[in-house]
Formats: sequence, C-alpha cells, structure tokens
Amino acid sequence: MDWYERMRGEDMHQSAWMRAAVYHGPGDVRIEQVPAQPPPGPEEICVRVLTASLCGTDVSQFLTPTMIPLTHPHPTSGHQGPLVLGHEVCGMVVARGERVEHLAIGDRVAVGAGWWCGVCPRCLEGRPNICEHAFVYGLHANGGLAERALFPAKMCVRVPAACSSEAAALAQPLAVALHALAQTGGVVRAESSETLYPDRARH
Repeated sequence: MDWYERMRGEDMHQSAWMRAAVYHGPGDVRIEQVPAQPPPGPEEICVRVLTASLCGTDVSQFLTPTMIPLTHPHPTSGHQGPLVLGHEVCGMVVARGERVEHLAIGDRVAVGAGWWCGVCPRCLEGRPNICEHAFVYGLHANGGLAERALFPAKMCVRVPAACSSEAAALAQPLAVALHALAQTGGVVRAESSETLYPDRARH
C-alpha cells in the first residue's frame, strides 16, 4: 500500500489534517486534506510553511513525471505514489527533534531540499550536491507545498531578519546560481551579499 492509500485510509475524525498540493500524475495536482505531520525525528524539524516557489523542474514534472516515484519506490527516500510537491520553501520552525541545536522554535529557515548521505565518496570529498544517494524533498519525497512540512535540520539555514520570506524561498535556486559563478570565476554583486548576510557585509 503506497503513501496516498495509507493517507486516505485514515479516520479523519481521529487525525489532525492540513492542506497540501498533491501530485497524482501528468497534469494532475490537487489541493487536498492530508494528515498533519507527525512529531519530528531526532534530527528533523517541522516548519509552518510561509512561502514557496515553483521552478522549471516543477513545470517539467507536472507534464511528465520522470523524477517523481509514482509507481516504484525511490531507492533512497522509499517514497512511492502521489507526492506533496515543493522544494523551494521558507518556513517557521514549530517543532524540532532532540538532537537539533542550531535552530530554535520560531526561527525562519530556508530549506535546501536536497538530502545527502554524508558517507559516500562524493560527500567525503565535500561535494554533497552530487551525493551518490541524494534525493530531493518535493520531487522524491513529500515536500513543502503544504501548511506544514518535515525536513532534516541539516538541510535548513536560519534566515536573516533583513531577508524577506519571499526571497528566502528562492535560496535554493540562488545557491545554484552562486555555485555556477564560483565554478566559472564569476563575480557576485556586493548588494546581493548584503541582502543575504547583512551582518557580514558591515565588516
């Protein structure tokens, strides 16, 4: 039985529910009532989603699900079936696991979305972005187009007060652009750094 079948089999009178954008297949995304997130695991946080954005990957998957594991379990995430979309997210921490120390309840966070194992050769080289076991929340596991969402705390970064929640939701695509600039020797404009890191910019 896949995630969606288990979800729909719950007794709505016995569970807390929330709204989410659930992908069912090509051209089929539904705003539905789904069970609220369980308490976070030891190294997870639960966020109340403040803002989320869509990108070209979402558009391509909406048309043809080449990445979303609808019919077979994903080899790392284990997810199979309809999926909550959303991999560009800003949220407020409403619960945290017992081992999470760098984030506090009430913090706004930008979610990196990409999970890495930390032990494969690529991760040990300091290249977790190409982890051999990587998967993306919102594509290979339930993501952030929901009222609340669970994410590994290691993927989340506190948002500076000067940065809006709308801008913070774009942290993941911004990171892609900054990485490309770094790889090619490009220059990042000073005002961009000041927006993201206002304290650092004053030193």
